[in-house]
Amino acid sequence: MTDAENEPGEFIASHISEQIEEMARQLLKALPGLGDVNLDFGTGINGSLEIWVDGERYNSVEEIPDERIRRAIAEAVEKFNR
Repeated sequence: MTDAENEPGEFIASHISEQIEEMARQLLKALPGLGDVNLDFGTGINGSLEIWVDGERYNSVEEIPDERIRRAIAEAVEKFNR
């Protein structure tokens, strides 16, 4: 399991979300053209998960326009759940 910590300037999310975020970042680094994507998970005011991609906030994975990023997050969730 990936040991994820909040880095300075990052949004705060649950430890599980931070682990999945780190796994998704590693998957993105392996994809052409996505190695520099700034991915950050955070907790919204109402407690919901926020997904930040290059400074744009999304309230669900399905809202992210780039299918490759959506797949990387989904794959990270699957790996975490194994």
